[in-house]
Amino acid sequence: MNRTAKDKRSREPKPVQKIEVSDKNVKLRIILLIMTLIIGATAIGFGVRSCVSKDKGWTVITPTFKGLSVADEFTFTYYLGKDGSSPSAENRAISALYGDLCQKAYKLFEPTAEGGEIEKINSSAGEYVEIDGALYSALKLADENGGRILFTAPYFEILQSLFYCSDDYEASLSDPYKNEDAKELFSKIAGYVNSSAASLSFGEGNKVKLSVSEEYKEFAKEVGIRSLIGFTWLKNAFVTDYISGELAKNGFTNGVLSSKDGFFGTFDTGDTEYSQNVFGKTDGKTSLFCRVAFKGPRNGVYVKNLPIQKNSDYYYVYENGEIVTPYIDNSGKGKTAADGLYLYGKEKSVGELALIANALYVADEIDAARLKNYAADGIYGLYVKDGGIYYTEEGAVLRDVYSDGGESIPTVLL
Repeated sequence: MNRTAKDKRSREPKPVQKIEVSDKNVKLRIILLIMTLIIGATAIGFGVRSCVSKDKGWTVITPTFKGLSVADEFTFTYYLGKDGSSPSAENRAISALYGDLCQKAYKLFEPTAEGGEIEKINSSAGEYVEIDGALYSALKLADENGGRILFTAPYFEILQSLFYCSDDYEASLSDPYKNEDAKELFSKIAGYVNSSAASLSFGEGNKVKLSVSEEYKEFAKEVGIRSLIGFTWLKNAFVTDYISGELAKNGFTNGVLSSKDGFFGTFDTGDTEYSQNVFGKTDGKTSLFCRVAFKGPRNGVYVKNLPIQKNSDYYYVYENGEIVTPYIDNSGKGKTAADGLYLYGKEKSVGELALIANALYVADEIDAARLKNYAADGIYGLYVKDGGIYYTEEGAVLRDVYSDGGESIPTVLL
């Protein structure tokens, strides 16, 4: 299997776009080998009713940096000159800071980053290692509220290889539903993922220890698994929190940061209207079902099993229409409870929302009662299933609701 075509470790950073083992296991080793201004192909789309200017006003920030970073996974849009400062000077300052933060975030949250913080944890299993405080807090939050999500990283590592494949045959080699060796591999991994021997301990001074059995360490080495723990598909939720938090600390509070895989944070206190695009499937085709409009600060998570592009870094679509998504349970089985789920709120971080989304979405069915109960804590949700839209925020602004033959699809307040 070719794992180099889209391997992040070999990819040069790109500026943000302005739109939008032993011989007996040799087969297993092979297996392991914006805010956008128009509705485009990214996983999360925003519409903004405001002018875009290279001077004062909204502009997409192009980060300045050298080296690997998370910049190509994000779009950062900012209102320059809002506080009366020089737009050009503010742009230079924010571009430099944003570029620096994108590089730091890569080292903090990307599990395969050479010399990165998570690689340090994975390679030092059984020992306490000191890590950055931001990563320490994120790991602790995920460990306490995400079940075994951190330990499902080996599945995700394999699925990323599948997402990067160029054709169905290559993809099938990593697919546990199509390849017996891949199925056997996932089954073996499941035993380690769900073992009480695999755990994280949090000490003072931002020190973390990963505990796993010697058998697991040998197995991982044998089949080429690098990530014993990682944030899996939730990674960019925590990256969003980190970057937006650091920007705010430095006084930059008039922007929107969004990732291509469905996470965003707005830290804009003005009256600009944003809209989250929500998709669904009708007549076998993916269509825009509605836009959820809002103003002011908001964090959001949008997960879906309907890729806007045929293939991307986050999905693989076979020629027959079958879709492989990154949403997997503790056994490595892919599960999505609806076409899509959008969670949002003002008080919870993007990481907190992502952990809730994981519990609700990686399931056989959406627990509508549980979703509705979150509204008491200021967490609102909307999901699309069976051609309908179900939402929990009374007064939610749903624009451009999809209509087929003149009749709009059902919208139901839970």
